[in-house]
Amino acid sequence: MKNMTVNPKDEVLSDDAWQELMGFDLMMKKIIKASSESEAVKPADAVRIDFEARYAADRTVLDGPLCQEAKDWLIVIGEKDVLPAVEMGVRFMSVGETALVWSHAKFAHGPGQRKHGDYELPPNSNVLYQITVRAILKPSATTADEIAIALSKKNIGNDIFANEWNPYGISRAKQQYKRAGELMEHLLQTGTWEDDEDDRFLQQKAREIMLDSFNNLAALHLRNKDYKLAKEASVKVLERDPENFKALIRAAKAALLDPASEFEEVEAALAAAASRSEHASDLDLQKLKEEFVRRKRAYKKKSKAMFSNKKKFESSIQTISEEAKEEADESNNDDGEETLVDGRSTIDGAPSSSVEEGMVAAAPEPTSTSRSNDWMDSRKWDWKNKVLPYAFQLLLTCAMYWYYTVLKQQQDEKIAAALQEVQFTQQLLNDNEFELLLSEPTLTQNEL
Repeated sequence: MKNMTVNPKDEVLSDDAWQELMGFDLMMKKIIKASSESEAVKPADAVRIDFEARYAADRTVLDGPLCQEAKDWLIVIGEKDVLPAVEMGVRFMSVGETALVWSHAKFAHGPGQRKHGDYELPPNSNVLYQITVRAILKPSATTADEIAIALSKKNIGNDIFANEWNPYGISRAKQQYKRAGELMEHLLQTGTWEDDEDDRFLQQKAREIMLDSFNNLAALHLRNKDYKLAKEASVKVLERDPENFKALIRAAKAALLDPASEFEEVEAALAAAASRSEHASDLDLQKLKEEFVRRKRAYKKKSKAMFSNKKKFESSIQTISEEAKEEADESNNDDGEETLVDGRSTIDGAPSSSVEEGMVAAAPEPTSTSRSNDWMDSRKWDWKNKVLPYAFQLLLTCAMYWYYTVLKQQQDEKIAAALQEVQFTQQLLNDNEFELLLSEPTLTQNEL
């Protein structure tokens, strides 16, 4: 395609057709025409194509840098297997035709990028495609054709996964993997399989494509850091093939990286992967085991530090409570604690009494000051938690009462006074006008 020259006589789709279809954003030139007997592409057809894509700032650039090359892709018209520019070009072609399709960036890769070898297509780049239609599958597709379509979808997803890692490319790759896996899953469940060598081969091929597609979907979710969906895709593979080593490894990695997973889940996944490993020194498995050990140690270290801080906090609280209790005991002793002096029971501040002598000493009558101190100590006022909330509620109630009674009444009085002043002014104006009319001289009949 490099240094390609276009014959002026080559067929070009009418400007009116493209204006109506794409609004000048697409241009198509057929450089190799199909014969009159060639079959035209129709919607929902499965079409086998080759194409190349080059960066082209405008429609005159024909030898820009190569950014994509596809051989023998099998696409289904209407299922968005390829970019809109390629699909729209194929829709207006027939078997055996080759055409140049120039596309605005919004119908190509848009703001996304694409790698091809050492070249990387910049965002928002216009692209020139050279498309060749090789064949169209018959409407009554066979089992082999369905398997070929699913295999092509998986390969298209692999191409996008490797070269178009951006939000738009990620979405397209997910779609291709999911459709390929579900298509083969449906074929395995509903297909009629004979007990012969050919059908066993096709059945095995369909199963491989299904497992590979769901496995690749799990790998895509892992790369995109969506660990929950990665586990779900891995489990979907393991439900159909419990010994699938790739699915076990990816399930273990997703469980290890997912913050919501438990260590027991990760350990079970690693043990299952190790039991299915063909090589005891598998590099991926060893890396996962090392990472699991490292994370588990870090978790234990962090938990130990947190537990130590908790114990220190509890001990400090206990110390404070003990000190407070000792202070309370000392306060009670100072106010009148019963003590033993010379083997006799006495009360501080009262004369000693002897039980043997049969004398009973009367305790002194407590004064009002000591009685109030005892009452305050017994209550142990908690100002922060008990007094302040009630005080705040009382203050808020008083403020609301003042606003809705005193302040509201003042405002109403001001409004009433203003209204009276307006009415008085209006009345005064009316009176002045009446006096003015009376003061005007009346016209006599002769003056009229």
